[in-house]
Amino acid sequence: APQYYFDTSVHSLVDILGDRLAPQARRRYRRWRYGPGVCKIDFLLAEPIPWPMSAPTRTATVHVAQDYRQIADAESAVARGEHPRRPWLLAGEPTRLDPSRAGNTGRHVAWAYCHVPNGSTADMGAAMVDELERCAPGFRDVIVASRVTTAQQLGEYDANFVGGDIGSGATSLRQVLARPRPPVNPLSPNPYATGVPGVYLCSSATAPGGGVHGMSGYWAATFGLAAAESSRRRR
Repeated sequence: APQYYFDTSVHSLVDILGDRLAPQARRRYRRWRYGPGVCKIDFLLAEPIPWPMSAPTRTATVHVAQDYRQIADAESAVARGEHPRRPWLLAGEPTRLDPSRAGNTGRHVAWAYCHVPNGSTADMGAAMVDELERCAPGFRDVIVASRVTTAQQLGEYDANFVGGDIGSGATSLRQVLARPRPPVNPLSPNPYATGVPGVYLCSSATAPGGGVHGMSGYWAATFGLAAAESSRRRR
């Protein structure tokens, strides 16, 4: 029998499956809460980011903050529905490792994002440039062009990024332990099963969650293939 894997947000899954979902499952999925959005900025650079230390030059992504207090203050502000005065960033510089990302033009591309309240329309571009300049003095001098995408715009670009939430759900205690809901069958825990035969959710809304790239799909497929093999043996 065919299997279907949905790499979507929880609410999109409900909209797609509709009445094929059991009422209890539909109610539980509808209670799913989304987390902070992100504001993203993309850069075209004349030169690589001028990091003053070598460590950031050996990886594709870098966390940018002065210390743990800055991270805590920024995340606390977002949790209160506020925009951080000094955001902490996740930044990437793919052409450092793969020049073809800029078409082998000799230029470089980079990006960064920070957390903001879900659905925010705020442009955090200037604040993010300030943080990159602080950590990499001279950064402003290598910027050729930049483009900001707000959390609201991310959600409009991709319906699965609800309110700009690229992680597909708030990382609360309940939503970590039951992501996105308790298993359909407690005796055979499979958080990816939807209760519709052969249909699985495999996005970052499922365990182990956002940031553990590819593992949600891997484990959903593992459970799905095991279920198919078990069904085949019973026939």
